[in-house]
Amino acid sequence: MYSVYVLDLTHPLFSGKNPLGLAAFFIPDGGTGRENFISSFFDAATLKARLVKHESHIVEKIESAFSPPVSKSISLESKLISKGKDYFLRSLADYHQSAQSLLPALELSETTAESLIEVHNLGMSPILKAHLSSYVMKLLTHHWNEVEQCDGAPHEPIASIMSTIQRDCYSLASPENRDKEKFLENDFFTLLYRLILHTARKLQLCLRKLDTENECDFPNASFMIAPPLPEQKTPYRVVKVFFRSTWQLNQLQQRNRVCLIPRVNLSLPAALKALPSEITRELN
Repeated sequence: MYSVYVLDLTHPLFSGKNPLGLAAFFIPDGGTGRENFISSFFDAATLKARLVKHESHIVEKIESAFSPPVSKSISLESKLISKGKDYFLRSLADYHQSAQSLLPALELSETTAESLIEVHNLGMSPILKAHLSSYVMKLLTHHWNEVEQCDGAPHEPIASIMSTIQRDCYSLASPENRDKEKFLENDFFTLLYRLILHTARKLQLCLRKLDTENECDFPNASFMIAPPLPEQKTPYRVVKVFFRSTWQLNQLQQRNRVCLIPRVNLSLPAALKALPSEITRELN
């Protein structure tokens, strides 16, 4: 499947003329990048996977390039040498931290990292990202209370969500890949579950903060993470909340809320771009 379809739940065909109770605008604030925890958590996980697999090798290449003798396989310009290796090592560490800032606390195994990288190399990332976004909406809509009780401690995944992840990943893999063990490993499915749970929990915290008067019945609402419009230039995302209560619809309608969220830059830092391509090619 190479197409993704998004239903507009605000259309009168679904819930009447005015079903929307609350629209929360999540606007990235500060930083230099466009990425944030709603739009780019899977991209951050893929970047972390590349770092897990290649970071130690890149560190070795940087240290080697700055170490004597002068004649080495990787030669540096004098302006780069003058900055010293620590400058570039710090940039690499900051790059890793930027990716981690959008993720839950996790340690990727090398096998799981390779699975993420292969998903990216096969061009499956956009489709899988759309699926993950739908899982986040499903968690908020059907399991609000269970998600709200999560405090970061390990717990048994919600069975219905995990089985959906496993089924969809299996169907997305091409027939020749379905028999590959790494596409069916529980660690990979668990990683995807932890990503969506982390994102759903962060959205919950933001929505609760926006509900300053405690007037929203979130556990009995439906949620939609609206995709960005093609003409949209700013990287904001809209989360639409649909309440079943007529009173809440009347009270909250047209009351848009704004939440400022941190944004990061997942593009290769300028310092690392300045290095010879043979040092950083695994990150491109």
